[in-house]
Amino acid sequence: MLIKKLTTATLMAATVLSVTANARGKAPAPDMFDNDGIQQTRKAMPRKGMRARRVNVHNDLLQTDKITLNLFDDTIVTAVRDKLVDNVNGHTSWVGHVEGEPDSEVFLTMHGKMMSGVVEMDGKIFEINPKGKNQHEIMQVNPAKNPGHSGTQTADDFLQTGAVPEADTPSTAGSIAPATQAATTGTVIDLMVAYTAKAKNNASGQAGIEAKITNAVAMANQAYLNSHVDMQLNLVKMVEVNYAESGNMSQSLTDLTGTKDGKMDEIHNLRNQYGADQVSLITADTNYCGIAYMMSSGFTSAAFAPYAFSVVHDDSVYACLSGQTLAHELGHNQGNNHNVEDSGGSSGAYSYSFAHRLCQTNGFRTIMSYACTGGTRISYFSNPNVTLTSGYTTGTSTANNAQSMNNTKALVASFRPTATTTVAVAPKAPGNLAASALSSSQINLAWTDNSTDETGFRLERSTDGVNWVEFAVTAGNVTSFSDTGLAASTTFQYRARSYNGNGNSGYSNVVSAATTTQVVCNSATPTLNMTPGSLLVKGGATVSLSASFTNNDTSACSSTNFTLTNSDGSTIGSYGLSPSGSASASWTFTAPTSDGTFTKIMTLSGANHSNVTASAAITVDATAPTAPALTARMLRRYQVTLNWTASSDTGSGIDHYEVSRNGTVLGNTSSLSFVDKLRNRGSYTYTVKAFDKAGNSAGASKTFSF
Repeated sequence: MLIKKLTTATLMAATVLSVTANARGKAPAPDMFDNDGIQQTRKAMPRKGMRARRVNVHNDLLQTDKITLNLFDDTIVTAVRDKLVDNVNGHTSWVGHVEGEPDSEVFLTMHGKMMSGVVEMDGKIFEINPKGKNQHEIMQVNPAKNPGHSGTQTADDFLQTGAVPEADTPSTAGSIAPATQAATTGTVIDLMVAYTAKAKNNASGQAGIEAKITNAVAMANQAYLNSHVDMQLNLVKMVEVNYAESGNMSQSLTDLTGTKDGKMDEIHNLRNQYGADQVSLITADTNYCGIAYMMSSGFTSAAFAPYAFSVVHDDSVYACLSGQTLAHELGHNQGNNHNVEDSGGSSGAYSYSFAHRLCQTNGFRTIMSYACTGGTRISYFSNPNVTLTSGYTTGTSTANNAQSMNNTKALVASFRPTATTTVAVAPKAPGNLAASALSSSQINLAWTDNSTDETGFRLERSTDGVNWVEFAVTAGNVTSFSDTGLAASTTFQYRARSYNGNGNSGYSNVVSAATTTQVVCNSATPTLNMTPGSLLVKGGATVSLSASFTNNDTSACSSTNFTLTNSDGSTIGSYGLSPSGSASASWTFTAPTSDGTFTKIMTLSGANHSNVTASAAITVDATAPTAPALTARMLRRYQVTLNWTASSDTGSGIDHYEVSRNGTVLGNTSSLSFVDKLRNRGSYTYTVKAFDKAGNSAGASKTFSF
């Protein structure tokens, strides 16, 4: 017996992908869908479905950086493109995320007028699939409704076999030792995917099923990037097979693997022709979501090449292909096992080839894990060196699918020689990397794009030049990035490399920059001045008080919105002031009509600032002085002397006397007499008014003729 034990596995998949992007453009993103001319009809939902609607798709928008995904009336989001994978067997895959949702993913693949898409955000999963007549269906799905596996469990079953498939062409690959002969940077694994007529018809034809397959490959490749698995799938061939499904996926895998059983035997010639290292079959078998042979520790060699086969379910009833089932099953071929609790007694290729899961509220499970309470599947393979935004690592030292795959990728990639028609070239490395500190928490990077075919750029950071962490992945044709949230007064080193479906480039030059010393914001009490501080007015007078105020915060602070109110309970105004910024305002009111003294107060308030007040004392004198007793006589020709008695005032006191002739004011005086020189004879009326300091007055008149 050449093989002591081979293992196959099944999958029920659900995934959430976290990605980073640079979005360009500020104009509103156009809508991806409309329902013009479509009559929405009520119909029974398939098992996976929660709700659905028919739409038209604007496939031209796959060339834009931002699109509006108007999935349902209550679910309208903006998607930002991270990368565009173009011309993959005539398909274009738009890969991105939902703006403002860090743990989200968007995959949209177009073939002609047929789209296959998956949108995951906020714990919800949406599929976009072709439905014929150039129409598509958007459906919110529930992966928990996927077919069960082996009784009541939704976990993967294991099968065993004891012989190498007859007459399979041996690979030229040798064996590979753990962690010592891992493939070089950017390993490419060539993949061929076959599909049955039933699977094709369920997807509305060849274009539909091939769009769904290409979309699943894009999802798998993104999961490798997320997990720091340095390899990518290269979809070298998609083909329909003449195969009558039995309804049993285990039998379909056996029939796919066999070489001379009269069932899909042509697959093996096609595999050799196109240099496919792995082969997967898409069927409508409904007893599992997927099944595959698993590379165990005794077969990390060319002896496993005849078993690099898998079967994946897809139809309109269950959400399997759209939920990382393909990545899971290919992962078994690559040596991955499930989480250790459900491993079936085997570790996979290495002792640490297990998946990882956290079974709790808001928990997670990696792609190879079984379902558990609270564990939502994420688009990561287990890796103790990758941390989620929640702060949890995606693996442990004994659960590291990523390390296992990085070890076996060279072996898997050599299961078949690369076909001469397949050109796999990694992009050129970026150059002239430069770093400049913008603040205590931000360093800006810029580089030269030396490649024409990169999918994007992978940026790495280090504080010691030895231990590097990948902190961002940009879209293609991007030549700058802002690294934010950094520690102050710290020197960071940076390097960059480009990547595409064929792998990663070499690294750019290494540069360094130090963040500046952090300037702390100190919120200070603002200054408020009010003038005048005291005022004497007559009863019923119009009074105006002026206020000036200043924001005394340090320059590191942001603008503060201050509100100025008065003691009458009214708001005078609101003022946005930057540090050291000033403003002014006025308050006008009518004084009382009776004697007395009262205080008016202004209060300036702002968030996270102490209130400050200013006041003015207002004295009201509402009582007029007594009228003076006026006498007039002529001392000499044309000269009139006016005399009067002193007025008395019980309030503010006499301020002055006003003298007027025939209604025209001649002047003011504080004395009790006044001399007026006349030019002409006639009759004149003189008036003398007494004014107190508040402006109240009383007068006496006298008519004089000569």
